[in-house]
Amino acid sequence: MVARLSIYSNVDLDLADRLKAWIEGDGAGVFDRLPGYHGSMTLVDRENARIVGIGFYESAGHLTESEAVLAEIYAEGRERLPESLRDALSMEPESVGTYDVAHRD
Repeated sequence: MVARLSIYSNVDLDLADRLKAWIEGDGAGVFDRLPGYHGSMTLVDRENARIVGIGFYESAGHLTESEAVLAEIYAEGRERLPESLRDALSMEPESVGTYDVAHRD
């Protein structure tokens, strides 16, 4: 298993909270079609306006395949997301890395 870790700085925390609510409601399952996807985790550092996103994939190959699908999801998101959330699609990570998962409960 591998993990893709993305770090975002200077995040609009209100926008992040509204996006989270949308993903848990109308956007539920938005990432289900990613190849080899095993879920994700989002960590929010409210004090420093940072977010760490971690996506888990069966293999590095699946993660690579998922990049193209994510681009499609983001393109569709411009149509599907409420206008008030579309700015979230333009957030760019400060850094992105791929890690082998050594341990996961």
